[in-house]
Amino acid sequence: MKNLKKVLLVALAICSFTFVACDDDDDDNKVTNKTAVSTFAGDVYVGENLVASNIDVTLTSKTKKETCDVMMYGVKFSPNMPMTMDMGIEGLSYVVSNGDTIATGSALHPTVGGQAYDSYTFNNVECIYNAESMTISMEVESNHGTMTMSFSGSRK
Repeated sequence: MKNLKKVLLVALAICSFTFVACDDDDDDNKVTNKTAVSTFAGDVYVGENLVASNIDVTLTSKTKKETCDVMMYGVKFSPNMPMTMDMGIEGLSYVVSNGDTIATGSALHPTVGGQAYDSYTFNNVECIYNAESMTISMEVESNHGTMTMSFSGSRK
């Protein structure tokens, strides 16, 4: 009887260790959904013409999706444009290479006031940024034709 109790006690102990919860996920291979926001200030050019100075640009990267969004504040498409707008470029894919983050995309519609602006299409978008600076270049297609647009700035 004593031996049976000991055997049952040992069996119970073994069973209790079996049900101890260990996280079966490998933490080294987990991709977390981190969001990072970087802010830059610089100038916007359409073609060779400076159209807006000292505008702020934020870049929000999402590590889990490997995408990022760019928001340009107070931007113009022409120096004669009477007002500025806050314009977003969403869903750029990015990679990190030699200390630079390179975000690209094509056939993207900008957002203004949270709404897609379907009358404009951004192609060959390339955004390169690092600890000090950011450059953005793209082709903008609209019913007015095709133009190039670029931004060059420093981290704030």
